[in-house]
Amino acid sequence: MSVGTGSESAVPAPSKVKGLAAAARERVDRVLEGGIAGETMWGLIYEAVSLVTTLLAFTMLGRSLGAGGYGDYASLYAIIGPLGVLAASGVMLSLMDHVLRTHEDLEQTVRSCLSITLVIGTLLTAVGVLIASWVVPTLALTTIGAVILLEFVSQPVGQIAATTVQVTSGFTPSMQLRMIPLGGRVIIILVLASMDRLTITTLGVTHLVCSIILSALLMGVVARHYGIKGLPGRPQKRHLKTSAVYSAGISGLSLQNDGDKAVLASYGFRETTGLYSAAYRVVQFGLLPVGTLVGVSHQRFLHHEEGNKRQHLRRSLRFAGVTVVYGIFFAMFILLIAPILPTLMGEEFRDSVTMVRWLTPLVVLRGLAIFPLNGLMGLGKTLLRTVLLLASAAISMVMYIVLVPTMSWKGAVLGTIIGEALLAIAAWVLLLVYQQRDDARIDAAEAASPEPSPVAV
Repeated sequence: MSVGTGSESAVPAPSKVKGLAAAARERVDRVLEGGIAGETMWGLIYEAVSLVTTLLAFTMLGRSLGAGGYGDYASLYAIIGPLGVLAASGVMLSLMDHVLRTHEDLEQTVRSCLSITLVIGTLLTAVGVLIASWVVPTLALTTIGAVILLEFVSQPVGQIAATTVQVTSGFTPSMQLRMIPLGGRVIIILVLASMDRLTITTLGVTHLVCSIILSALLMGVVARHYGIKGLPGRPQKRHLKTSAVYSAGISGLSLQNDGDKAVLASYGFRETTGLYSAAYRVVQFGLLPVGTLVGVSHQRFLHHEEGNKRQHLRRSLRFAGVTVVYGIFFAMFILLIAPILPTLMGEEFRDSVTMVRWLTPLVVLRGLAIFPLNGLMGLGKTLLRTVLLLASAAISMVMYIVLVPTMSWKGAVLGTIIGEALLAIAAWVLLLVYQQRDDARIDAAEAASPEPSPVAV
């Protein structure tokens, strides 16, 4: 009698692992085809430098300020986040849209967008200072003003310079230019820490002064290189309109990212806000590669090839598939390393470990939601994309306001996760609907076109 081992029917575990690895490799190769690989590499390098900078500030400020002081710092940036994109991100995307899609004059567009950035940034500075002085009364008005001017006016000028490089020379040199301000921030933090002078005030004021000088230099050098004037010009209404549409959507996403911390702070959970912000920052590290892929793929989603059916659905599925697989592996990894957080920040941050574990689904959900939203953008549904982002943020904010008073940080987590999940579901459903409509339009056009006449031989 022979005893079967089952080796004929069962696939050995190593073979399964190799098969899964090969499939994942194939999916990544498909996503990175078409010249995107090199751009992704530079995007990841930029995100790595940004990660080091953020981790450095995160660690040193945490140790210098303690949970309460770091909570003030996080609360200030929770206010800056939603407002800051109005002075920065939307204008940059508007510049890209009008130069790359509608082929407008580079100098006129750059000067118009520079003026829009300065005017909106100055107005938002006043609004931000008023809100921050109420939400974070423990910070001095001069400190709040310095940090908000840095984020709303000075740094966006440098971003205009980098975006000008991107629309003329490509994504890679733009990323290389964007790393210069990050390096400056690292130097400032290290110098202040070595002098035992690292506080929110000294960091904000020093960074503001250095940023003003650096942004002016970058704008001047870029302008000379491309033969344009690097000075503000007449703002164009169409640029402002496009910027407003993009900014509204990004503001919704930013509000969903930072609104939970602002609500925690406004209800008086000062130390909890610091602990929760530390946990949220750890999870946000996992979103950096997702953000890189979103950045390098943005121009591809803007491209619409007439007559190509299911193009935006296929593109969304391809990119989302990679980010979801990555998100699952990151979530498992972060669950394992969460206990080292107190080592980085100090023992008083030990309660952040549990918060990190609650927040890990965010990485998966963000990757699942962002690419169908960009697919809608590719189909010309930019306004619908913005509406979805704002609706998701509104749902999350309502949940924060309702749940945080009784559930503290757990209410913040629930509001974030539920809002992201609803956003992903709505984005995929609407992408399917509008892609099918576009495909039906193509079919109707093909059916209506006359058959080509036979060629006589």
